[in-house]
Amino acid sequence: MEQSETHPISKFRLIGGLFLLAFVFYGGGSVFVENAQPIFGLVFMLANSVTVIFIGALLRPIIFKYSPFYANVYLGTRFAEALLLGIGATVLVLGPPGFNGGELNTTLYRLAMIILGLGSIGFCRWLIVTRAVYVALAWLGLVGYLLLAMAMMAEFLGSENWATILLIPGALFELIFGLLLFFVGVPRSWHARQR
Repeated sequence: MEQSETHPISKFRLIGGLFLLAFVFYGGGSVFVENAQPIFGLVFMLANSVTVIFIGALLRPIIFKYSPFYANVYLGTRFAEALLLGIGATVLVLGPPGFNGGELNTTLYRLAMIILGLGSIGFCRWLIVTRAVYVALAWLGLVGYLLLAMAMMAEFLGSENWATILLIPGALFELIFGLLLFFVGVPRSWHARQR
């Protein structure tokens, strides 16, 4: 694969690695909290917030060339996600005695995922138009993020069984996208169009 002066392969590998780390940090943090190791859990969950901000910051200048609007919306989306998840984790672990931090954390998580789902539509549209990844994968992302937002709305309405099923496409997209960028990068034809 060739290297672009503007967007070196290492930058895409970093972005892919960050997508994968976000899974590890938030999932691992949740496991720590559930297993009575709240401080480790909080550290991991806050590390997730930092990770998603970096994802937005690294992708913004790449997307900006094609659509400043999509680029700014995506960065704002990742900042909002990071803030809501970070506040939720902090309240969950450090909330005062008798305060139901778990309920607030769940509410903030759902809001963060709705924002992520809706705010990532432009990002996936950019992937489809520019063919920065396989078009089928980009469409999986678009559908997956929409279903993510719907899943969280369904949870607010009390339909948690449906919500779990609707989360699968979005999670699958982020996992495949992260692995693809980390191990392969973007297609050579995409780099050629940047020159």
